[in-house]
Amino acid sequence: MSTNTAIPSLDGQATIPAYVSRPAGTPRAAIIVYQEIFGVNPGICKKADDWSSIGYLAVAPDVFWRQEPGIELDPDVPEQLQSAFGYMQGHDFFKGLHDVEAVIHWIRREQHVEKSASPASAWAARSPTKLRHAPTSMLPLAIMAS
Repeated sequence: MSTNTAIPSLDGQATIPAYVSRPAGTPRAAIIVYQEIFGVNPGICKKADDWSSIGYLAVAPDVFWRQEPGIELDPDVPEQLQSAFGYMQGHDFFKGLHDVEAVIHWIRREQHVEKSASPASAWAARSPTKLRHAPTSMLPLAIMAS
């Protein structure tokens, strides 16, 4: 079952939009499907659905929600590709790490799933200086290309 949901931010002052795909039974673990620069588009939703089809709770948070919630861009449309680069350049990676931490807390507290991993997109994985400052409650995370 797939739904859109709102996950409380760490400070509780806002909510992070997310696409959530639940398995048919009890989740084996949770996977955070970190979007590419094109937003939580149909491709990211399919990846989340694929993970849930094999028993995982899959959560795809809207990484650009602080700039503009609900971005779904098509990389094959030149104007949308340029917009995607702009959103990536305007992304606050430190706040983004806090958002991932909030998602992990939501998974553990609200969904009662203790095991979680994060398949990170290539652009997020290319930011090792940002990851050095990750809150310790987020570690360890599995980093894989989405």
